[in-house]
Amino acid sequence: RRRRKIEAQAMDDVPSTTDPKFASFPLVCTANGRTDGTGEFSACHHDLRQRDAETLWCPVPFGCGAEYRIVDGIPRLLAYDNPVGAASYDNELLAQAYVEMNFASYRTEAAPLDDDPVDPTSIDDLSQRLLNATDLTGPYYRHLTQMVMNLEPDPGGLIADIACGMGRMAPELHEAGWRGRYFGADLSPRLVRQASDVFLDGASAVRFPGDPQIGPTSTLTTIDAPTVPRSTTLLAVADAGRLALANDSCAVVLALNLVDRVPDPAAVVKELWRCVAPGGHLVLSDPFHWEGTTPVDREIYSFDRVNSWLADATPTGDPVEVVYAVRRRESRRIVIYRDLVASFTRV
Repeated sequence: RRRRKIEAQAMDDVPSTTDPKFASFPLVCTANGRTDGTGEFSACHHDLRQRDAETLWCPVPFGCGAEYRIVDGIPRLLAYDNPVGAASYDNELLAQAYVEMNFASYRTEAAPLDDDPVDPTSIDDLSQRLLNATDLTGPYYRHLTQMVMNLEPDPGGLIADIACGMGRMAPELHEAGWRGRYFGADLSPRLVRQASDVFLDGASAVRFPGDPQIGPTSTLTTIDAPTVPRSTTLLAVADAGRLALANDSCAVVLALNLVDRVPDPAAVVKELWRCVAPGGHLVLSDPFHWEGTTPVDREIYSFDRVNSWLADATPTGDPVEVVYAVRRRESRRIVIYRDLVASFTRV
């Protein structure tokens, strides 16, 4: 009885959440990772609480006491015992290309999908047609948004966009009528920061340092994009292999262009699946190659194998092909990816 009294008193001493948004998302601790002999990690998974304006923590005595920083309103949900390398898009040049791809060409009006070249007969011809396109990536994200909305997820539920980049799905979903919560997570603090600046704070431009070989110049990329509600949107720095989301907490989990870029695709897919609620959906999109640089032993990963990694799953339709175009910053050339998109429902 004395121990229970002490534990209850300890919980009473934990400050109440200062930002109600953090309390409305099912964030859990990812610390204390260890393997169980199968190579899979086991995490604390105790609910996180906000201790002050700069800290989320796993409160003791029930939790492990791990702390997570909040930087400019963005939580960094990387556990102390899970060191990860820098994200590739933290590179200045690639980050600028990503800004131009997602923001500078953002088109606020949604063109009908039938007007977009989704079944090209010639990649070279398509590249030329897209060279001066006003919105390279919009057709791809609108297709994925339409697919998610057609799944009819819980209208008050949570959509988790893992490896969200600059969070382009957030405004697309909002404009399509999604009124539930959106959690966008990426390993790159730079991209998450810029997504927050644009879609939460309404920034009209992003400035990058110029080419040091040319001189002390800078590049200003102007933006015309909508904002999304702060109360239902949370952007975070996180690792797809150790998600700070509770079990069975998401109506939809998205992983766009992620599976073929991680060392252990099966482990990451299982971690995504852990967060899908019964009746919820996992949506994957991946070309399974990037300009021919994927090692041969990685090309075996496809959606044909994903179903064997998941428990209580049923594919919701056959995989479909969606054209995904990128304008390379360094050369301005267009690169075409032929993504496959598939979804799985948890039964």
